[in-house]
This record gives sequence, C-alpha cells and structure tokens, in this order.
Amino acid sequence: MTDINNKKLNFKKYIWIIFIIFLLIMSFGVSKISRYKYSDQNLDMIDLPPVLKIKKISSNYGVYIHKDLYPVLFNIKGEVKSLLKKIETRQQQDIYYINNKKLILDLKNIKDFKDIDYKKIKVIYNNKILDKSSEKLIWNRSYILGTDRLGRDIFTRVFQGIKISLIIGLMASIVNLIIGVLYGSIAGYFGGKIDTILLGLLNIINSIPAILLVILLSLFISQGLWSIIIIIGSVYWINMARQVRAGVMTLKQREFVLSEIVLGTPVYKIIFKYILPCLRETIVTTLVINIQNAIFTETFLSFLGIGLPAPVASLGTLINDAMGNLRSSPHQLVIPSLAILLILTCLEKFLNYK
Repeated sequence: MTDINNKKLNFKKYIWIIFIIFLLIMSFGVSKISRYKYSDQNLDMIDLPPVLKIKKISSNYGVYIHKDLYPVLFNIKGEVKSLLKKIETRQQQDIYYINNKKLILDLKNIKDFKDIDYKKIKVIYNNKILDKSSEKLIWNRSYILGTDRLGRDIFTRVFQGIKISLIIGLMASIVNLIIGVLYGSIAGYFGGKIDTILLGLLNIINSIPAILLVILLSLFISQGLWSIIIIIGSVYWINMARQVRAGVMTLKQREFVLSEIVLGTPVYKIIFKYILPCLRETIVTTLVINIQNAIFTETFLSFLGIGLPAPVASLGTLINDAMGNLRSSPHQLVIPSLAILLILTCLEKFLNYK
C-alpha cells in the first residue's frame, strides 16, 4: 500500500514535467498546422489586438479603427476581410469606399495626434454616424493573439518562442549535466591533490557572477542558437559539479563501493554503475534548476539585444520586440511573459513538490 502511495506521489510530482513536454510537442505542432509562419510579415495588419472593438456597418461586417487611424474590415465572426484603401482626404476627413458606399473618418476633433483620444473620432458610413450603439467586441479569429509591429502572428511566434526557449533550456542543461557530473565525479572520487586543484578552479570560476560571464562570452561569440546553448551550458555547471562532488565523496566510503574497489572493478564502472545512480534525485533536481537558469538567462540576453538574432523567435526576443509598443499594445509583452511564467512555475512546482 505504501509503494502504491509513493508511486502516486511521484506521478503528481512529475506531472509538471509532463506538462512542459506537452507544451514542447504542441509548439512543434502549431508550427506545422498554423496558416502563418513565425517570420511571415503583413505590414497592412500591424499591431492588431486579440480583442477588437468594431463599428458595425451591416449585420455581417464591421470596421476596426486602427491606432494608426485607418479602418480594417472584419466580418462579425472576427475574420479580417481587407485593409481599406484611402481614396482622398478633405478637411481632416479621410474617405474610403466599401461596396460603393462612402466611409469617412472625421478627425476634426483630434487636437494632438501624438496622444490621440480615439473617442473623438467620428466614423460615418453611408451618410450615417456610427455611434456607441454600433460598437461590438469580437475575438480576432484571423490572428488569435493579435499581431506585432511587423504584422507577424503573435500566436505562432509565442509557440515558436516556447519551442526555442525550451530547446535552449534543455540542451544547455544537458551540457551542464555532462560537464558538472564528470568534473564533480573526478574531484570527489580521487580526492587529494586532484580534488584540491579542481575545487580551487571551481572557486575561481564561481567568484565571477554567472550572468556577467554569460554577457562577456556573448560579446565575443557570434550570435546563434547553438552559440547561446554553448555559452549558457559552459557557465551554469558549477552547482552540478559541487553537488556531485559532495555526493561522490560521501558514497565512496560506503561498503558496497569499497567492495567493488577490492574486487578491482574499473573506476568508471564504479562511478557510473554504483555511485551516480544513488545521486539520481540530486542530479535531476539540479538539472531542473539549470533549465530554469538557462531560460531566464536567454530571456535576459534577448532583452539586452545580445541574444538570438532576428528573425528567430524566442520568448526573450518577443519581450524585447514588445517593449517599443508597451503603451499602445501591452498584450504583446504580457502574452510571452505569461508563457515564461507558466514554464518557470511548472519547474518550480516540480522542485518544491513533497
């Protein structure tokens, strides 16, 4: 009965990791089935929000007044139909035509075009002013999470960002795992002068702030996905090495290890077959912490503009791109930020589950 309960507890713990794996698989699926690629640009559809306030011009259609003061035609389902082309401007009135009927944006009441009060814009269709009774909120079905400043689909880019950020986190952590486990195992098993030299080198590296070391390496290594993985992976292995070293030093004094030494079992077999499996929980926990560090570091580097180059979309580059539109389109920052928060929260839940 106790074994069954323990299995249930382990499943509940690992369900957070399963969810992240599901996100990763889903991110690959979205890139295959989406009608847009993450790098596709449509400069006619820049900065569209996920929820639109349209002014109905008929039972089936409405116009959305863009923040840059031009109308976009949508149907009531929320599907974009076309960007309306301006025919002429008369006395601060922009004139468009929809099915041979005149649509006018009256901007006479706008005093300051740097800080526009959109409530003062009059929309006239077929000689009739479209007042508040004609307004309707609809979900943007053509671009579910809206578009960015280059007209790129945010939904596709967020899932591409999740994929890239998780790949960086996982691959960099594998690099951390390999370096840290080998370094810590050698230092802990052999001890003596070897341990003193390796521990001294470890302390020297650890004296340099990790994020500073990452930034310095980023300045001297060309930007790219594998470059970021190698840079992050070559920095955050210190904690793994310390944990493995401490565990190996303790376990090598145990009877089952001493008996293998007496029998002449090769060192590599003793370490990898008998010692490291006993450190499984410690290694997995440290690995998950390193995934968190890798994702956060990549986000920070992209925010500084020294991360992945365009048009690669990671969650960090999405946040960096959104900073220019923070006031007018806050959703562009909020959505990738929530994605990062979700991933880091799942990893944190895994670490803290008891």
